[in-house]
Amino acid sequence: MRPILDAPVDVTVAQRRVLVLLAARGDLTVGDIAEGLGVNPSNATRYCDSLQPRSPRPDAVVPGAPRSWIG
Repeated sequence: MRPILDAPVDVTVAQRRVLVLLAARGDLTVGDIAEGLGVNPSNATRYCDSLQPRSPRPDAVVPGAPRSWIG
């Protein structure tokens, strides 16, 4: 695994932990991520929200899809 400083974008330690967890376990709910990281669900939500692009591609948005799934 490459060091976090070698990432092509700025990634915080918390964001990296989320990405590593998703890579290891696949699709997870925010609750699963919170449990895996040992944090409150509100913190896990904040970490996940910070990983999403500011302006999502129009074709990436799925109307009516639940936001609780990350992956």
